[in-house]
Amino acid sequence: MELDTELIKSSIEGLLINSNLPDELKTFSSKILRIKKEKKHYSIFFVNTLLFRIAERKTAIRFEFRSIYNDYFNDLITRDKQGWVIVEVAKLIELEKYRKELLEILNFEFSRVQGEPFGCCSQYVECSDKKKCVKTDFLVSLACLYRLNLLQNKIFYGVNKNV
Repeated sequence: MELDTELIKSSIEGLLINSNLPDELKTFSSKILRIKKEKKHYSIFFVNTLLFRIAERKTAIRFEFRSIYNDYFNDLITRDKQGWVIVEVAKLIELEKYRKELLEILNFEFSRVQGEPFGCCSQYVECSDKKKCVKTDFLVSLACLYRLNLLQNKIFYGVNKNV
């Protein structure tokens, strides 16, 4: 099997699609979830944090998670000398077995960068009029609780008020 960027993206997005993560975190983009092709592996980043690497070996596909995520995996998983958590599968689809761990890691990173949730900001009327959060800092917008109402088409202010 030959790994490529699109195959990796679609496999990981498939694991995230029915999760409770915000929709913006379920697909690859230049801001949040990114993939980078390196010389011997692919690196998967959340914002600017390396989550794991994917390398194709002769007999397996190897996922190498940073040691900070050690507690998300059981003791049966291999660790290398540098502390990377090693998961090997025969086919990319088998990553499904580790969906729970992957979601826990993404939730951890999301809560780490998101900051404290807040009700709304000073731009709430503009957000209401545009029916979406207008914050330019995407990570700050994810902490906005009013944004969740807008996603459900519950608009409390402005010309589009419907509640």
